[in-house]
Amino acid sequence: MDGIAVAFMESAMNQMTDMLPLTSARAQAFIRGEATLTVVSDGSFDEVAARLEASLAANDMSIVQVHDFDRMLAAKGVVLDVRSRVYEVWNPRLAARLFALEPDLSHLLPCRIAA
Repeated sequence: MDGIAVAFMESAMNQMTDMLPLTSARAQAFIRGEATLTVVSDGSFDEVAARLEASLAANDMSIVQVHDFDRMLAAKGVVLDVRSRVYEVWNPRLAARLFALEPDLSHLLPCRIAA
């Protein structure tokens, strides 16, 4: 990855951590190569999902896809004891800049958030 792409990624991460101050330490962990970040909440699954969706919208992030695993598996006759949903999200403007600068990093998008 060339210097321009590295500078872009650092800038994008800085912008995202400015938008979501709670994730600053987690963003730094991701930069260090720690790909799994965890936040624990006392809220119900539905409350957490609603707060996540509102936070994404408030921070100009688009939900590309939602995988509702417990419902998908239930449709196939498999019942989970927990609810599980994965959101695929991105900021379209940042994604376009990333694609323009370093198309080889397209596999990193969209970002995935599990609830």
